Amino acid sequence: MTQESTLQPIISIIEPITYNPSQLDFEFRSISLVLKDQQPDHWELRENALIKIAGMAMSHTVQDEEFCKQLRAIRGSLVTQIEDVKPQIVRAVSAVCLVLSRELKSNFESTFEYILPSFIKQLAVRVQTTKDSVNECIKTMIITQQSDRLLKILFSYSKDRDKVVRVKISEFIDSVSGEWNKESLQRNLKDFIAYLRIAINDGDSNVRAHVRSIIVRLGENFPAGIAQFCQSINTAHNKDIIKTLPDNILELMNPELLSKQQQQQ
Repeated sequence: MTQESTLQPIISIIEPITYNPSQLDFEFRSISLVLKDQQPDHWELRENALIKIAGMAMSHTVQDEEFCKQLRAIRGSLVTQIEDVKPQIVRAVSAVCLVLSRELKSNFESTFEYILPSFIKQLAVRVQTTKDSVNECIKTMIITQQSDRLLKILFSYSKDRDKVVRVKISEFIDSVSGEWNKESLQRNLKDFIAYLRIAINDGDSNVRAHVRSIIVRLGENFPAGIAQFCQSINTAHNKDIIKTLPDNILELMNPELLSKQQQQQ
């Protein structure tokens, strides 16, 4: 059963907003002023300002590069919204990021790269609605963008002190290993293996479960390389993972078979 989207109700009400191209700078300065207003009872004004950004992007009134230049100028204010205590604001900025990604495509990457660490911090909050919004945003962005830079940010949290964050990061990376195309996975294979070397030693069983899943998924595309990695971590500590791997990987862990497979690739 597919999990219901927490962000779609907001995304569905966002419509293109036309504006005078010469007023782009003025529009963003006005939005910035609203976003900087942190009075608790003004949260609906900030929510509307966020939705306005997405609507302006949908209209494609100006070149995407020009729009993103203005967007980068207010990314500090976007971080403030992500860290807001109001779940409604966090949900709004999460939904808006998905719309901006869809409309601006790779042009939005540098802005999201800047604010992604703030989203990751929110994974550890206690408010479930906030966690659900952030989780959907990060997972969707990482899978659809297929960005090496965003993936490297996820890898950098492999040793985070917060167990909740490490578990969610392993879940995202697991999704990437199953959803990205082979070419994108190939570009990042060394980083995947470096991550696995760290994550396999995590004391949390959920992280280790995702490690096994990542190994299996990568093994479907890169059997020799993954078998070689599995040989290097084939210790008593990792027996629970090794013994449950698919036959194609276990067979290649035999040095003679592995050598032949590597020569064929």
